[in-house]
Amino acid sequence: MAENKKILTTRKEEDNINRVQMRRRNSAFTLIEIMITITLMAITFFPLMSLFTSAIESINMTSEMSTSLNLAREGMEMVRNLNLSAKRLEELGTYLYPEKDKDPLFINKKTWRIRTVIHKGTTPLKVDVEVLEDPYDHPVITLSTLFEDLY
Repeated sequence: MAENKKILTTRKEEDNINRVQMRRRNSAFTLIEIMITITLMAITFFPLMSLFTSAIESINMTSEMSTSLNLAREGMEMVRNLNLSAKRLEELGTYLYPEKDKDPLFINKKTWRIRTVIHKGTTPLKVDVEVLEDPYDHPVITLSTLFEDLY
């Protein structure tokens, strides 16, 4: 009977060991499960990354447009504050602010210049204020207004 008890104890211990080993096998991830998980993560993260990239580009473009619009408004105010007649503005002609021999405006990590274009011979006098970003070859934004002498 002692031998039967020993055999029973040994079988119980073997069963416990087998259960522990089965739990370990069942609780571990297989290589296939890990590969499927990584694939699913890649499928979901790549579109999100492109979304973030396009959002950052939109923010940069909006910032650039906002800066150029504010500079164009400032340029228009400079023309108005000259308080010149249409004839005097026409004589003044096209000019650049700041002048070419001076440093450009440095705003939002970019360099800017404001060009005021006076269209001679138009009635009323047409004035364009253009905001140029480095390399200053084409305007980012243009505001136009008309001047007419009332006296």
